[in-house]
Amino acid sequence: MMTMAEFVKRYEIMNPKSHYFSERTLKWFGEKLEDMRVLDDTVKLITKAGEVCECYVLERLQNGHPDGPIRTHAYFSVKTMQDIEPHPSLLGSLKTGLDFWPKDKPSVLNEIRKACATPKPPTEPKPKSGKTKKKNQPEH
Repeated sequence: MMTMAEFVKRYEIMNPKSHYFSERTLKWFGEKLEDMRVLDDTVKLITKAGEVCECYVLERLQNGHPDGPIRTHAYFSVKTMQDIEPHPSLLGSLKTGLDFWPKDKPSVLNEIRKACATPKPPTEPKPKSGKTKKKNQPEH
């Protein structure tokens, strides 16, 4: 189990220019390090870009929420410690628990990857083979 102090230290080593855990940033969002904890298990989820990423889960209490204090989760890559934004299709299930892409249904993963893929620009049709007429040449 990783403590918050260990988590923040590792995050700051890997992201030295980030202000994610600075006192001013936390105060702005109505959060405190004392109200955060790293959950024991990591999760694999699909990022907004459609990639599978293993993540630490940070549970936090947001005191500045308009509906009053609520508990939310933030996800951080195990490899890079970057803040990861889950794919929009997962947001409903992630709010109710630590559900992530179903391992037993690879078709769901493939559908999300297809939806995230950048569409290729349309190609122009190739000219038909055969004789072509040159510009400004009279017909016979």
